Amino acid sequence: MPLACWTLPDLLPLAAGRRIAAYDPRGRGASDAIGPGGRLGLEADVADLESVRAALDLPQMALVGWSYFAGVAAHYAAAYPDRVSRLVLLAPIPLRRIPWFGQAAQTLVERIDAGAMTALQAGARAGVVATHSCGFCREWQRALLPAYVARPEAIERMQADPCRWPNEHPSRLNPLLERLWQSLGEWDWQAKLAALDVPTLVLQGDSDFQPRNAAEAWAAHLGARLEIVPGAGHLSWLDRPDLVLSSVNEFLG
Repeated sequence: MPLACWTLPDLLPLAAGRRIAAYDPRGRGASDAIGPGGRLGLEADVADLESVRAALDLPQMALVGWSYFAGVAAHYAAAYPDRVSRLVLLAPIPLRRIPWFGQAAQTLVERIDAGAMTALQAGARAGVVATHSCGFCREWQRALLPAYVARPEAIERMQADPCRWPNEHPSRLNPLLERLWQSLGEWDWQAKLAALDVPTLVLQGDSDFQPRNAAEAWAAHLGARLEIVPGAGHLSWLDRPDLVLSSVNEFLG
């Protein structure tokens, strides 16, 4: 079951020979939007995942989580170890906030096309384009997503279209993410995940904006298999689908 939000179309090769289920977490994709007072955070996301599992009547499942949702998958596996057969963490959010989250954010900012972002914001202020429109979202992604890959041409093979859902437009997504990071506080999950004993694969691109030692910390803490994908960024399966999808397929069995 992937916790990858809009990424499913590019992960569909994992469905060969398997029953695969995917869902949009709260406030993302086609799920209901979350209002200012709506419940948001790790605990809610773990509870939602258990609700999905129960609704599908799955006695056990393998979990594939990307970025923040890799953290959700790991916490779910710690809470319900008997219900998770295998765990795949794709470019997981750092195991602790300090120092790695700040380092990742700084590297990401440095990679974003600042000129394109400035032009977008100027157009929005001038009323040339509405910030809640699909057109603005796609222009925003054109400026943002190259920072998530090692090679810009990787974006051209992307099948997913997040902008089809208003929840993924920056006018909704950015405030939601800001609330989410605030809800996590100065997290350090080492103690909480110390007893996690589920076969785990950690995959991270060698050009990810997240520090490599953050991925190494996940692998060391969980006793997991770590693969650093050459020529890949935060969306490693777009840069190197040959390596990433084959590794995940082999690990899932």
